Amino acid sequence: MRTLVVAPTLREARMLSGDVLAARSPDAVLARLAQQPADVVLIAGICGGLDPSLAPGALVLSRRLVACGRPDLAPPDVLVEAARRALRTLRRPFVSSTLLSVDQPLATRRGKTDAWNTHGAAGVDMETYTLAEALAGRGVPWLALRAVLDPASAALPTAVAGWRGEQDERAIARAALRRPFDWPAYVRLALQSRTALGALARAVPAVVRAIDEIQDLAQAPSPDAAQRDLPIIAVR
Repeated sequence: MRTLVVAPTLREARMLSGDVLAARSPDAVLARLAQQPADVVLIAGICGGLDPSLAPGALVLSRRLVACGRPDLAPPDVLVEAARRALRTLRRPFVSSTLLSVDQPLATRRGKTDAWNTHGAAGVDMETYTLAEALAGRGVPWLALRAVLDPASAALPTAVAGWRGEQDERAIARAALRRPFDWPAYVRLALQSRTALGALARAVPAVVRAIDEIQDLAQAPSPDAAQRDLPIIAVR
């Protein structure tokens, strides 16, 4: 049984071990699955915090995905429960909650508060919904785990608010150099990024092991069934 980990950016992917694909595009993920099928896809990365109680590095295990104007999505309960058990053993702060996907970063405290009040989502990102939607359309079970980068109480630096992907990062760096008053915010964001990515790097292997154990149990023939010479059907 194989679990494919999908991280939206190379920076996130490099922090994770195992079978990791760096991709933000659903087409790229589906193309990889066509070549190397996986039984489960774990979408892992960083997110903005919307729940005021979550500090940088806190983990958000999504039990529901929301996006404006789109139907809600939910991963299989058995995967969520397996991940919750794994995360409890790490003794790190985490919540099992709603995750919101948006088209552009929520850069202000007011924007985060409005999203928290409207959707009740613990975190916000830009990729999870579209990836999960594509996977669900192909019948591939999925799960999402995110680590909080910027908490609900913090605004993002001005240049970061226009981030759309890794291709924007040089432009962001140039813009940052032109705004010395924003430099402390960038330093703080860099430290928060280290905390969030470190938490993700510790959590993902534990969650993957828990998923693999569920899959192994699902496929293992029970003694009673073997005695009756009946076929075993794996539930996925």
